Amino acid sequence: QAVNYDYKQEKQAESYWKEKISHMKIPSFKTRIPIEAVVEPKFERVEYTFAIEETQKLYERIKKYGLTPAAAICMLFMKTICDTFALEEITLDITLFNRLPLDKEINDVIGEFTNIGLATYYKTEDISILEAAKNVQAQFWKLVQYREYDGTKLLKALGKGGVGKAIFPIVYTCMLGGKDDIEQVVFHEVYALSKTPQVMLDHHVRDDLGSLKLSFDYVIELFAREDMEKIMDTYVRNILNAITVLDWERDKIL
Repeated sequence: QAVNYDYKQEKQAESYWKEKISHMKIPSFKTRIPIEAVVEPKFERVEYTFAIEETQKLYERIKKYGLTPAAAICMLFMKTICDTFALEEITLDITLFNRLPLDKEINDVIGEFTNIGLATYYKTEDISILEAAKNVQAQFWKLVQYREYDGTKLLKALGKGGVGKAIFPIVYTCMLGGKDDIEQVVFHEVYALSKTPQVMLDHHVRDDLGSLKLSFDYVIELFAREDMEKIMDTYVRNILNAITVLDWERDKIL
């Protein structure tokens, strides 16, 4: 029996997303081989961990401007991707937890409740860092507001039914909890690797040990490791500059 589920909201979500994707451009990436030529992708990971002090300073600055770390960091990631691949805009698959109230006992169910939304960054806009982050933040709120619509339908619509075609092959998954009490942590990650079909780069952001941790799980048939390391280095430098060097209200994102 459904509990507090608004089907009218689902229709509103469908209308919002269909209108949004009508303006989206499918990006083109320079890779070793065409993405669709990869039959059985093999993944490797590149990662970087910031110091606790750097993480705290970043969060303090983000909080000062009324933003969330998820949106601000995502904006810097999208800027990095646009700069790397010479793109004017980039749309990412954004994963979000989506346990809808479809049954009164839904909270007792263990399962996969992830949905997909889309967020876009426009490099051509001559705006400040703060404005760029606010643009992404606004899209994130829409992700939550219209989470009822199945994101896989968006990708099918954009791909016009093409089977196996990677539409937006970069995924952003954020697991930021804001915890900095390492003594409370009862486990430590030993090994992790995500392997998502039709994805060339799966980016995870987390801070469960008090330090911001970035990881790229990438398809080795598409990218050389040294290329992924260069992208990570640029990304890290963009974040460090955002912490100490740049004036978010005055400096332009370009």
